[in-house]
Amino acid sequence: MRQRFATLGQRRLFGVTRPTTRSRRRRSTTFELGVDVGDLQSVVMHNTPPKTANYVQRAGRAGRRADAAALVVTYANRASHDLAKYQYPGHAHSIAIAAYFRYCKEKYGQIWNKAGEFFQPAAEGDTSPASKIRDFLNPVPPHIDQALKAALPPEVHAEIGIADETWVDHLDRLLKVVELDFSTDVDLFREMIAAAVAVEDSRQSARLKETLRTIQSRGPAWLPSESKHSAQVRVSRRHRGAAHLPLR
Repeated sequence: MRQRFATLGQRRLFGVTRPTTRSRRRRSTTFELGVDVGDLQSVVMHNTPPKTANYVQRAGRAGRRADAAALVVTYANRASHDLAKYQYPGHAHSIAIAAYFRYCKEKYGQIWNKAGEFFQPAAEGDTSPASKIRDFLNPVPPHIDQALKAALPPEVHAEIGIADETWVDHLDRLLKVVELDFSTDVDLFREMIAAAVAVEDSRQSARLKETLRTIQSRGPAWLPSESKHSAQVRVSRRHRGAAHLPLR
């Protein structure tokens, strides 16, 4: 397995010496948008990226072409930023959504690469794939419950309600908010396009259509695309045992 490591401030990472062979290359923190290494299967981050978008771009370099689960490891330092991100209960949502993506692909062959495909019904009268996550998690499958308990610090279990599965209600509410926002944007641009067509403003209509295509085809920042069903592992120096189990 080939690995590309970002420039590190320390000589070792997890006991692994910096690569020196030709088959391994060192990368900087600009290893994000526009970089496509098709055979890359794993990404190791020595600290927590500053923003969600940075994390998604860096983690998304792995598993872009291979039809296999990618491995993303984030090593949290004792800095306030890293610990705050590590303690964030929203990791439960990432675990559940990744499991849902994998389940739908393996059982039904369903794949959603674009926001429009995930947040909009495939046919009139149907519901969106996003709205069906609630049914998938009712009840929470045992392997997801096990993964949550392994990935999150014990003190977070009660905070987000792993035992009584109240975290699922929170995820469901968030998905409904995102779907409503997405649908509102789509409807707004469709109305603007219709208005531009009505006054025969072809240039404005073309610009609006392009913007609408961008909205519908973008990948939501918090969702893994079908080629990135990543088993995310977060290891903190304070909670070394908290590792996310493969969702199988």
